[in-house]
Amino acid sequence: MCLKVECPTCNKPTWMGCGMHIEAALSGVKEEDRCPKWKSGKHEASSESNDH
Repeated sequence: MCLKVECPTCNKPTWMGCGMHIEAALSGVKEEDRCPKWKSGKHEASSESNDH
């Protein structure tokens, strides 16, 4: 099961879990309001510029 969590890098909603319930976990959160890396579930600070 997937759960909505806050990305520790950009503080936007993302998910954690098995990956099969992502849309349910992020229900009600518009795509533009989600972590930019929400599709992968991994947002590494070292590979991202500071444009948040």
